[in-house]
Amino acid sequence: MNQRHFRLCGLAAAALLAVSAAHADDLSVNRAYYTPDGKLAGGLAISPAGTEGPGLFESQNLTTGTSFLAYCVEQSQGATSAVHSYVASAFSGPAEVQELYDRFFDTSILTQAGAVAFQLALWELTGGTEVADFTFVSVAGAKTTALDWLTTVRADNDPFAQKYTLTQWSNATYQDVLQATPVPEPETYALMLAGLGAVGLMARRRGTQAR
Repeated sequence: MNQRHFRLCGLAAAALLAVSAAHADDLSVNRAYYTPDGKLAGGLAISPAGTEGPGLFESQNLTTGTSFLAYCVEQSQGATSAVHSYVASAFSGPAEVQELYDRFFDTSILTQAGAVAFQLALWELTGGTEVADFTFVSVAGAKTTALDWLTTVRADNDPFAQKYTLTQWSNATYQDVLQATPVPEPETYALMLAGLGAVGLMARRRGTQAR
């Protein structure tokens, strides 16, 4: 079984089922995030549509009391720092988005240039401005990196195993964002199944002894 087939099998299906039921939470999705190098994880970019603010933000879920790092998947909508109701659902967009996350999300959150590059690439993959059409990007190297990452994820001859489950948080007025949740390693599932089997065996033995 190759890696591409593996991505479409049990792990992905099980993970998507976990978030398939849509529900609404109160989110603040546009909070500043600083990368480990101490820089704001964002910049400025100029496209034919105007000035954009690509970057990575820390989103707070006030309903659950949790937070997560999020990129925008709806370039046409504006951002807000206020709290609004968002609906969660399994991401069902282009397969290249999944591969972008699996390959480069870990890298993107480490530096300002990586964060800007990832957002530019994600916008192109989700129907926004193509990276090549941005006439100015304030963070050096971000545009080149974004183009390199897009070339990689669009190559059919180099599949990559799934590392994240993607949840889309949607709001009718403000930009939608993606939450990436790590998928447990296959070994973790094997241990879980083994543990469940052991529990079942012990329960059966106790039932037999009680007769």
